[in-house]
Amino acid sequence: AKWATHSCVLSWETQGVWDGAEDGTDINAVAKCPEAPMMATADDFGTVKLFPYPFQHTGNERKERLDAVKSGKGHASHVTNVAFLGSNRIVSTGGKDRAIMQWKVEL
Repeated sequence: AKWATHSCVLSWETQGVWDGAEDGTDINAVAKCPEAPMMATADDFGTVKLFPYPFQHTGNERKERLDAVKSGKGHASHVTNVAFLGSNRIVSTGGKDRAIMQWKVEL
């Protein structure tokens, strides 16, 4: 079965978003785009990242595929959540800065 959404941070489909340096709590949210094979992540470093979906690559294969990952930094501290608005916009919410940001997806 193909899921319309995916928001589980720890799954086979998202294992490549972890670079191994995180402590297991640094990625706060994941959102799969319902209209395209991509997902967004929200992390503790104020960054929203856009990955291909699924992104299951680890080790050297992960390093080779990181050029497909886009990232944007706008929040002052951790990002608490992300969601897609169609396939060309992402909304993110900040923790300490309490900001809501809208990101344009350009592939």
